[in-house]
Amino acid sequence: MLPLYAWSNAWRPMPFMDELEDENFQGHLPIVYIAEAVVRLGWRGPFSYEVFYEEWFATIPRSLRGGRVPPRGRTRSSYTSLKRVCEVVKS
Repeated sequence: MLPLYAWSNAWRPMPFMDELEDENFQGHLPIVYIAEAVVRLGWRGPFSYEVFYEEWFATIPRSLRGGRVPPRGRTRSSYTSLKRVCEVVKS
């Protein structure tokens, strides 16, 4: 079992992560519900959320780790996740 702080330090999975990746992430941060509530309350300006999965960065060559850039496939998953959040919130 992960220590409780792991969720804030290294484990904030993207919405729909289990559907987008071939791994079993077993995590849930209610980004979609929060975004829906914010929009329902009338907010129409920009807002952001932070997600990350520390193990992704373990696969990055040491020379690139300072930039903390995720592998290209993960970037695609992140973008798809964001698009799906927007679709759900708009509906």
